[in-house]
Amino acid sequence: MIFMNSEFQIVRWGIPGWISLITYMSLKLSLSHFLLPVTYQSLNAAGVTVVFGAIGVPLGYIIYQIYFFVKWKWPSKKCFDAIQDISELQRLKRMKPNKAWRHIEYYFDRLMSLDVNNSKIREEDLVRRHNSYASRTSRTHGLGASAWAILLGMTFFYLLHWPEWKGAFWTSIAWVIVAFVLRINYSYQNENTYKMLNAMMKDILETRCIER
Repeated sequence: MIFMNSEFQIVRWGIPGWISLITYMSLKLSLSHFLLPVTYQSLNAAGVTVVFGAIGVPLGYIIYQIYFFVKWKWPSKKCFDAIQDISELQRLKRMKPNKAWRHIEYYFDRLMSLDVNNSKIREEDLVRRHNSYASRTSRTHGLGASAWAILLGMTFFYLLHWPEWKGAFWTSIAWVIVAFVLRINYSYQNENTYKMLNAMMKDILETRCIER
């Protein structure tokens, strides 16, 4: 399976935090036409970079938790794509998506831990496909968290600088466009993630039926 070392995990957590900080700072700087105030011009670039990087990681982690809370508390009905043509799971369509998804995850874990070990399905092929699925899932979450990062950066800016917001109008439009593009990519990746999960489960079930 995919091994995610600590360095990669830190970068992954940091990206939404850095995006949120960049969003906020670009909006703030647009108020002065991107001219640094005199108080900031004397700051050491290396020191600012270290502080910026250090703040980004915990902030990004918090953004990820907000993203995951929203995603799994109110999941899209697209999650039902994962059980397409799997007869024993069709009953889940009568449930709310958040409850159904917990059952789907449990069912997949059971297939991976029990049925795979008791079948002749090629382990190398399944590992390769699961790694591809995990990679797409990671990209999907990254896109979702990044969109949330832009939203939070803009929210903090408007809360703190509401009387001056018109000076950041065009920068705000630019960030809205970026967030919209991220949302489109997220939807595409998310839909295909469910389809990949569905294909893996069906292949394991078909192997089980053949062996019987």
